[in-house]
Amino acid sequence: MAAGFGYSDKRCPLHRREPLPAATSSGEAGLFTFHTWSRQLRAFIQEVVREPAVLLCNSAGGEVGLQAAIDDPSLVRAVQLFDISLRCQHEAKQAAWQRPFMAAAQRLLHETPLGLWYFAHLANRQTVRSLLCRCYGRPEAVTEELVESLVAPARQPGAAQVFLECICNSRGPLPEEQLQAVRVPVGIVWGEADPWERVELGRQLAQYPSGGQECKGRGCIVHLLVHA
Repeated sequence: MAAGFGYSDKRCPLHRREPLPAATSSGEAGLFTFHTWSRQLRAFIQEVVREPAVLLCNSAGGEVGLQAAIDDPSLVRAVQLFDISLRCQHEAKQAAWQRPFMAAAQRLLHETPLGLWYFAHLANRQTVRSLLCRCYGRPEAVTEELVESLVAPARQPGAAQVFLECICNSRGPLPEEQLQAVRVPVGIVWGEADPWERVELGRQLAQYPSGGQECKGRGCIVHLLVHA
């Protein structure tokens, strides 16, 4: 499953001693890029799974899974996408007049205390519970254990910096481009009630060779509720 950082080690990108990796072919630069995650995912398949795998990918994990399949299709049998991130804040999807304002907002979050304040505002139990209720589309599915599973990693050192590094990335691959390049089977499932990645926009991906299914009354975490 390609999704969030959880309890993984969080290399702090704002206080690094080593130089940053060079920018990728898609313009990404930094410690956290889709090409870096693709490389890590492929290493996991090779070293832990030890056979070609089917990748189940939610949100931005969808771009990671697709990139891994593009980079080395011999390791990936198929990719199943659940509400893949449409990356609507990508610079390629912004009007020319919007780009300076988006870049300024990202610098403000990334380089000033406002970013830490924003993360602290999000990383508390009340806000996380509220966001999860919207994600799931079923408030009764949001348990205390689930809330704690997200809040606890956010308390670890470096969590805020990693979060800010990720949300300030407006470059890298787009799903529309990846779906044209990938050569393994791809399935797409979408929660009809997803509040962020609208199903109307998700339907546009149906023009690419892939299987699509909509789940009524489900949010963007549809893969955890599709059985219910």
